[in-house]
Amino acid sequence: MEHVREVQRNAPEGLNILVIGYSGIDQEVLSLLAWGGRQVASLLVVNGNREGGWATVETFSRELGFAPTEEMVFPGGFTDFAQTDAMETFLRAIPG
Repeated sequence: MEHVREVQRNAPEGLNILVIGYSGIDQEVLSLLAWGGRQVASLLVVNGNREGGWATVETFSRELGFAPTEEMVFPGGFTDFAQTDAMETFLRAIPG
């Protein structure tokens, strides 16, 4: 937990979050991400399909206070994600 808090302290431009296979139900994880009040700079959710991903984005949006967009959802599951350039594209878009 302390590692996540250290990352948050050093993220003045906001958090860049890649979520793989997580529904957003675990309140402890959401509370940890909300700690420190950092805004979400970028988010990409891979959660089985578009509907599952969108549900997770909406949960994160409510808990972390940002406006959700369709670009935050990968439309397929992990295998599809791993076989495309989606991860590379997401990571290259992160400043720094």
